[in-house]
Amino acid sequence: MHAHTAPKLRDRLKSLVRKRAMLKERIQDELQRPAPCTIRVRTLKRLRVRIKDQVNMIARQVRNANVGPRGDAA
Repeated sequence: MHAHTAPKLRDRLKSLVRKRAMLKERIQDELQRPAPCTIRVRTLKRLRVRIKDQVNMIARQVRNANVGPRGDAA
């Protein structure tokens, strides 16, 4: 991976982190309802976990893009 792709990955990472925070709020909102929809909560939680996995993968790619071939910071 080239270092010039790292800024695009960082932008994607920020977007996913915001989306994950939004999902967390939606889950909390649903759980505060008098009769929360368990299917909706489960679906939102699955989406949140999927985004978490994407965040971790992209964070790894950004770290790797910032490291030179000998392991030195680029």
